[in-house]
Amino acid sequence: RISRLRVLTRRAASIESLGAATVICTDKTGTLTENRMTVARLVPFDPETDRLSLVRAGRLASAPHPVDPMDRAFHDLAETEDGPLSETLRLAAGFGLSRALLAVTQVWRDGEGLLAAAKGAPEHIASLCNLSPEDRTTVENLASVMASDGLRVLALASVRLPDGAQIPASPREMGFALLGLA
Repeated sequence: RISRLRVLTRRAASIESLGAATVICTDKTGTLTENRMTVARLVPFDPETDRLSLVRAGRLASAPHPVDPMDRAFHDLAETEDGPLSETLRLAAGFGLSRALLAVTQVWRDGEGLLAAAKGAPEHIASLCNLSPEDRTTVENLASVMASDGLRVLALASVRLPDGAQIPASPREMGFALLGLA
């Protein structure tokens, strides 16, 4: 009877449980409906940080050949506002998400040395930047305001490592500066 209604299940108890549900939560980011995201807002942490710095950091913190909708959104924005990625940049290392650090870091080599960019959960990026408790509170409040508007919020950070520097074993050893939120 269930299959005639075009429902597939391994256990009938699953259907009973679903029938008892009173609230169903879904993903509002667009990934379920369109598998597409856009960068809707950029908020600099420091008023001296310009929009282009945030756009560049978002692209550099993303996969070079994006598949993930969020990475594609950063690349699309950067293509529009900053043009193609410089041919002098070469990806030197990458650090993916982990349970211990909900952030992605990409390290790039250019003519001046190493440039690292990170994006991720605001509280995790704040920990990479060694922010003061007051600054952490500011970041949390900014993120909360953006989230209350229905936005998925990521923090962006970058650091220039000196020419000749070795790539650290962990992003926690890089000394990032927080740029802002996207």
